[in-house]
Amino acid sequence: MRQINILIIVQFLLLSSIACQRDNQPEQKNLKDIEKEYKEPMMDWNQRKLRDQDLRIKGYAERRNWNMTRTGSGLYYEIYENGKGPKSDTGDLAIINYHLELLDGTYCYSSDSTGSRELRLGRVRIESGLEEGLLKMRTGDKARLIIPPHLGYGMPGDGNKIPSDATLVYHVELTELQ
Repeated sequence: MRQINILIIVQFLLLSSIACQRDNQPEQKNLKDIEKEYKEPMMDWNQRKLRDQDLRIKGYAERRNWNMTRTGSGLYYEIYENGKGPKSDTGDLAIINYHLELLDGTYCYSSDSTGSRELRLGRVRIESGLEEGLLKMRTGDKARLIIPPHLGYGMPGDGNKIPSDATLVYHVELTELQ
């Protein structure tokens, strides 16, 4: 009889332990619940980040007395010298001379050291901000472009001179269209 009582007690403890373990397991969340929990804070964070970047860009341009125009995508541009050639269009091969630096003034690249750059407009995979700016230009135009990270090299940077999440400042001359 004593053995039966011990067996019943052991079974009771074992079943209680299993029941308690089930109660202590974290609640399983489905993808929609996770999205609800994180989507709004992430959107708020991204909007604050874009506002901060925008304020830094505006301040940078104002300190230099640049009369920049902001596009809907977030590109800032100013054509400060007008050319007389044809206007660029999607499909054109744009040949440019350029000087590229970061918003803090750090030099990155220049056609003086790398040579003129060629870009097939409409097929630019990286630096969509550069393409957008070039599509506003005509041959002979000189422009300044301030390209926020999401229109440049984004979070990864270029793996060389452009760091992660960098705002780019281009001084561009559209020398030829083919």
